[in-house]
Parts: sequence; structure tokens; C-alpha cells
Amino acid sequence: MDSKIVNQDNNESFIDLTVLFRICLRNKLLIFALTSIATLSTIFYSLKQKPIYKGDFQIVVTKNEELNSTSNTKQLSFLLSGKENDNKTQEYILKSPLVLKPVFNIALEEYKKRGGSGQLEYERWVNNTLNIKFEEGTQVLKISFIDLEKDFIIEILNQISSRYQNYSKQIKEKELIKTLEYLSTQQKSLKEISANSLKALNSFSLKHGLGNLDGFIDPSSSNRGLNTAQIGSNVKNQAGQRYVNQFKTLEKLEAELLNYSTKLKPNSQLIKSLKLKIAKLKESLKRPREILLTYRDLTKKAIRDESLLNGIETQLGVIKLEIAKQRDPWELISEPTIAKDRVSPERKKMTLLGFISSLLISSLLSILKEKRSGKVFEQSELASLLDCQYIDTLYLNNDDINYRIIEDAIKTQNRNEKLNKINQRFNIIKFTNKDTNLFLKNCRFINFKYEAIEKNDKLIFLISPGMITINQIVLINKYI
Repeated sequence: MDSKIVNQDNNESFIDLTVLFRICLRNKLLIFALTSIATLSTIFYSLKQKPIYKGDFQIVVTKNEELNSTSNTKQLSFLLSGKENDNKTQEYILKSPLVLKPVFNIALEEYKKRGGSGQLEYERWVNNTLNIKFEEGTQVLKISFIDLEKDFIIEILNQISSRYQNYSKQIKEKELIKTLEYLSTQQKSLKEISANSLKALNSFSLKHGLGNLDGFIDPSSSNRGLNTAQIGSNVKNQAGQRYVNQFKTLEKLEAELLNYSTKLKPNSQLIKSLKLKIAKLKESLKRPREILLTYRDLTKKAIRDESLLNGIETQLGVIKLEIAKQRDPWELISEPTIAKDRVSPERKKMTLLGFISSLLISSLLSILKEKRSGKVFEQSELASLLDCQYIDTLYLNNDDINYRIIEDAIKTQNRNEKLNKINQRFNIIKFTNKDTNLFLKNCRFINFKYEAIEKNDKLIFLISPGMITINQIVLINKYI
């Protein structure tokens, strides 16, 4: 039976849901039987399934390389690592065989005791039984494990917790050792650089008589804590005694020139002699200014190199102390526990799913069953297939109305054909599964035979839903 009805106005096809509903209503016993059997089977199946439980715990995953840390060691570790591991990378690492393979081996032994084949793959075990995921927006890692036995769940979770804590300690120690190696290399290099800088400074100071009386400079003691601006003035204070007499002589000559210039004429021989001496002495003092600038640069370099060396040595001491100490593992914030509700089977969900799916399938089977039977149940389909005039719908429980409907139809037909005799006899052919008490003086019931159709001009078809097939309608149309 075709449940699509053609709309004559816009020639569009649409599904008549009322037709589908009537099909299901006609086949309610079949639908009820199939749905009941499937639902009960689902319930029985869920009751036979072994319950699966889930346990979990939470652990805080800390990172050594956080930039916001105030620790110089952690900042340096971040720079050495090159990039910050995101949570996804951490998840993949913590799921890898590198960390969890020993736990997998313990689980494999347990499965063998239960009668398993022992051929379970690691990836399949992780994907089917474990859930390792960071809580959104946090550094809290949640680890879940499912199994048939609660004690085994707790054992596996404890093993995972132990592995993660050991792994975190190893990671921290590895980062510290890596940092220690880097700092040791830098210390060796900076020692040589600092020694060369100090050697160049002392050689220059000895050559030009700068620094202490013995000519040696100790920038680490004399300039510790000074900034770049202070180094220049400090260099002047550290100048040697070599040029002190020249500056005193210059001051003395300038004082004499000022004194004599008030008493003598400018062209006097004494005034000219003093001016000549002052000019020559100033010319000789231009060279010390260049020496002092070079001395200042050498001092700054020596101070900078020794400061870097001191910083590296300080960090080395801190790293060695941290390696010597027992490293703290990742912190557990919840102990392994079993969830109250089982993971599987979800009996209510399975039952509801079984009921809905069986209802849909049985309804579909009912529709297919009617289509395969070839029987016509819908009035609209019957009227469109049968090439004769549709009179009306009869009511089996009201013969009076039925009598009037058929009598009016006969009178109308005779009147349209301009027959003189109103009592022109009609023949009724029944396609019905119920007896009718219709009594019409102008009609008689005859059996459905194609010869009877040929011999009679006036026929009325009395059809109940589902009592005539499409093939029969095709044959009737040919005779009509």
C-alpha cells in the first residue's frame, strides 16, 4: 500500500502520518508481540551481564618550567626546555608505555587468571579501560579505570599512582641534572673569560701606574654592588699616584700666574715663562685622560665577567642542594575510590533503548507486511485505483442509513440515465469479511465472478478494508 498521497494543487508528495498510524493500529497485535518479546529479551540480557565498576583518583601535575615562578632554577629550566608542554602532550606521555607498561603487565596477568588469551594489546587496554584527562582549566589530572572486580580496580589505581609519582621525581631530577651540566659548562667558560679580563686590567694598571700602590686591581672587592654609572667615578678614585704631582704642579703654576699677572705686565718675561710651562704641562696631561677611559672600560668588563661567574656559581650551589634533597612527587588530592553506581550494564537505558528500537522495527515490519500482501486498506487509495464512481461509506451498525445511501445512489443513477423504471435491478458484489443485513428490493447479492461482471450492467461493489487486493482491482478495471 502506498502511503504517499498526491496533492493536486501543487503536485508535491508528502507523507500522511495518519495512514502510518492506521497501519500500526491495524497491526497492533503484531507490533505488541514483537515489542514485548524484544523488550523482555533486553531485560533478560541486561540481568545476565556482569556489572562493571569504575574507580578514579586525582593528582596535581606541577611543571618545573613555569615562567611565573620566582625561582631562578625553574626559569632557567624553562629556557633550557625550549617550550612549555601543554596538557595534551602531558596526557599522551602519561598514557604511553614508557610510564604505564609495568601496570599493563600486572593487568595482563590478572586477565590470564580469569581465562583470557593474554594477547591484549597495550593501546587497546588503555583506550578501553583507562581514562586519563586533565580537568578543564586546571593542572589536576583525573585517572579512571573500569573492571569487573572492585579490589582489582583499587590495585591498578594504586599502581598507576605510584608510577606517576616516581615518574614525576625522575622528570624533576632529569631537569636538574640537565641544568647542572649546562651551568658547569658555563662556569668553566666564564672562569677563563673572567681571568683573562682581570689579567688585562691588572697589566694595564701596572703599565700606567693605576690602581693600588702595587698596581693591582681587585674589581670584585672594590666595585661589588656598583652600577655602570658608578664605575666611572670609582675608576677616577682608583687612579694611581703617577699623575698626582703633575696635577699639583699645574695647580701651583696657575696660582703663580694669577698672582704675578696682578703685579706684572702681560709681556713680562716671567708671565710668558709661566704661560709656556702651563701650556706644556696641560699638553702632557692629555694622555692620562685616554688612559683613564681605557682603564674604566677594562674595569667594567672585569666586573661584569666576574659578576656572571658569581651568579653561575650561586646557581650551581642551589642545583646541587636540590639534587641532594629528596624530590617531592606530584601530590595526590584524592585517594583511589570506587564510584557508587556501576558503569555497565545500564539496565534502564538498555531497556528503554530496546523498547524504542523494537517498536520502530515492528512498526516498519507491519508496513512492509501490508505492502507485500497487496491488500488495499485506505479509502483514498481504493477510490484512486478503482475505475468506478465512489458512492459513500456505509455503517455496518446502522442499516437504515445504509439503505437510504444505496437507494439514493440507484435513483440518481437511473435519473441520470433517463430510465423510465426506477426499479432497475442492481447487483451487489461483496468484498467483506462480515455479513450485512442490507435488504434492497432493487438489488441482489451475487458472487464475485468475472462472468457476472460481464453479464450485468449495474453493479455495486461492497468492499471492506483489506478484503480486496490490487491485482483484483486491476482485473475489475479491465472488465469495467
